[in-house]
Amino acid sequence: MNYFEGNMRLIIIVTTALTLVACSSKPFISTAEHQDKLKQRCISALADELKQDKAANNRCDYDAMMSMYLAKRLYETGADSHYAQCKTLHAEKEQVDECFKATQVKYYDNWMTMPPMKLAK
Repeated sequence: MNYFEGNMRLIIIVTTALTLVACSSKPFISTAEHQDKLKQRCISALADELKQDKAANNRCDYDAMMSMYLAKRLYETGADSHYAQCKTLHAEKEQVDECFKATQVKYYDNWMTMPPMKLAK
């Protein structure tokens, strides 16, 4: 690797890192708890003989993960407007962040009330 390639790689890494930091300035919550609830709901809906089946459990885990991935991507489409609404309601950054987190919790709780998705195999 020559000098230019080494520096170019460093520039790309730093630029990517800075872009990711700038894009994630909003306080997004973890969806792990919601994903686990979806998985448990899927497992409890399985026939008794499948509840201990590893493949069926893996499928439930995958379906829950993909459902939450879809929920997150959909939420991100309106995240800017939700954050802007919170900024108009609150002056302090901490209050804005808490408001934004609360809108996410409400959204994901609502997502949990929908019937389970059936993903294509």
